[in-house]
Amino acid sequence: STGKFTLLQWIVKGFEAAPVIEHPFKRMIFWCNVLPPKMYADLDKNWPPLSVQHKDRKSGASNHVGYKTADERWKISLHEMMSMPSTRGRRQWKEFDKAKQIWKKVANALFSSQMEKLIWKKLELKHSWKYRDFRIQSDK
Repeated sequence: STGKFTLLQWIVKGFEAAPVIEHPFKRMIFWCNVLPPKMYADLDKNWPPLSVQHKDRKSGASNHVGYKTADERWKISLHEMMSMPSTRGRRQWKEFDKAKQIWKKVANALFSSQMEKLIWKKLELKHSWKYRDFRIQSDK
């Protein structure tokens, strides 16, 4: 719970209030404070170490917008984090079990049917999704 809201209610409330921007993409949402402050603090303490992340091979594209250290960007998908075998996680990530529980709460809210319907409606999507994911990125 996040005060008077559940995590999902907090996320939905923020998403509904987020403006839809038409440029530089057809439909983009600028969404800040996706999670409550305490959840950000918990995630920060349980951030996936680089040892479980992957070097972002496409990050060089960021150089076009002035990001000078694009080759130092690492990422992991939320799906990958949730399906990581416990043996690998415990070996490479201190407090893996605790971290996975916290990240699972976020994943459950972000991938809920309520959020899916809201995203479809707000972005005016008309075609089925081939794949959906949230990625965690780290700049070394």
